[in-house]
Amino acid sequence: MSVKDCLTGKGNIKEQIKFKNRIYMFLIILCVLYYGGIFTGIIDFNKSSVNAVSIYNGIAGGYMIVSIVSIVRNKRMLKNEDMLRKYQIEVRDERNISIARKSLSISVFIYLWLCFIGGVAALNYNEAVANTLFYSVCGLLIVYCIVNFIMKKIL
Repeated sequence: MSVKDCLTGKGNIKEQIKFKNRIYMFLIILCVLYYGGIFTGIIDFNKSSVNAVSIYNGIAGGYMIVSIVSIVRNKRMLKNEDMLRKYQIEVRDERNISIARKSLSISVFIYLWLCFIGGVAALNYNEAVANTLFYSVCGLLIVYCIVNFIMKKIL
């Protein structure tokens, strides 16, 4: 099965789950390398604040825990045909797909407007915050255009 089939949801459900497990394993390896780099001193946070280090550690730990739980869940699902069938219905049902697309569309629309309004409001108080919000909107729109272009070519 190709990566394109796994990313677009057109392939075999078991192969898609195995593909997700590979992605989760990659995340776990990155987190282990991160913590190994901290432990060995390769990664040095001397110039970073305590809050920044805590955030980095929390993000890495969170990704590692979520990845491990997801791999365990997916392994159980691959062994149990009933769970696999329910999952396949959940991810391939047209109604569920439509609801997820509509929810994502509304969420992105609200996010864009909140960032824009927040950026305009913050412009007089803190220009760095305003620029961050505006660049966040621009970045999201650029990613949307690229993904939209790719998906039109694939589908």
